[in-house]
Amino acid sequence: MQTTILLDDQLLMEAARYAPTNNSSEIIQLALREFIHQQRTINRSTKRPLGLDKGRFEVPDNFDLPDLEIETAFYGQ
Repeated sequence: MQTTILLDDQLLMEAARYAPTNNSSEIIQLALREFIHQQRTINRSTKRPLGLDKGRFEVPDNFDLPDLEIETAFYGQ
């Protein structure tokens, strides 16, 4: 498919530094493939049905705790 899009030149130049090619079309295709892969991975591994953990943990009253303490309060040790 051929389409016309407006891109941020700086963003494309930075992407070209990391890409194995300098071809703009290939860089965009690579970025789209990576985005799709990440979304599929997130959907497969982290999304859970709403309410699945209902009643399994208590929400701490003190949300100023360090992340590790909050994680321990939610998931145990």
